[in-house]
Amino acid sequence: MTRLPLILAENPIVERLKGLRGGFNTRDTVTADMAGFLWFMVGAATVLLIVFVWSRRRQQKSLHAVSAHPRRIFAAGLKYLGIRLTDRLVLEFIARRCGIDHPAAMLLCPDLLEEGAGRWADAIRIRTLGRFFRVRVERLRRAAFGEPSTVA
Repeated sequence: MTRLPLILAENPIVERLKGLRGGFNTRDTVTADMAGFLWFMVGAATVLLIVFVWSRRRQQKSLHAVSAHPRRIFAAGLKYLGIRLTDRLVLEFIARRCGIDHPAAMLLCPDLLEEGAGRWADAIRIRTLGRFFRVRVERLRRAAFGEPSTVA
């Protein structure tokens, strides 16, 4: 009979709740889970940062490639138009003599091409040679832009 008062003195619900709380509230479990989550977040942020920096550098390199080599773009445009090597050399010489920073602009604006070629042809002291180059540049202008418009 001594056993019955001990069983009655125990409060099984309180003991069970303490046991359950103890299983969920261990500091080691919470710390390990939180540390793993934080390491995962740091790793994900690092990967995103690396991808962002890599894409920005690629974008900047592609932008600088165009502005760093404008004569290459000009030469590629002349090749695309099917202009012969001698005429390409003449146009590159004209662009260099006129001091045009981006000679590919001559392929976009017929007035700039005419002005640059005219200024260069006028600087040639031999008139026959100057006229020859004017005719040659006019042919190149027609190849690039077509016939001159008659609209005034």
